[in-house]
Amino acid sequence: MPSINQLVQITWLDTKEVSSGTWHDYEEVNKTNSAEIKSVGWIVQETERDIKISADIPTDITDTEVGRTTVIPRGCIQEITNVRCEKE
Repeated sequence: MPSINQLVQITWLDTKEVSSGTWHDYEEVNKTNSAEIKSVGWIVQETERDIKISADIPTDITDTEVGRTTVIPRGCIQEITNVRCEKE
């Protein structure tokens, strides 16, 4: 299990509305699938229900603000991959 402030890539399924957002033929509904999404960020919180990742975190540990946070329901997660960062 990944830990807090670990950089990860999460592959997850998101909802997708059928094209026009109004009335649809069954054929159009049947060919529409959920969207597979890849999100990258630092884990800022894990709960039984969600994993929360932020694309921007401070390097100063006294700074408590993070940016561009995504809350991903655990039931939608397909895969979590640890991302390695190496200096060039």
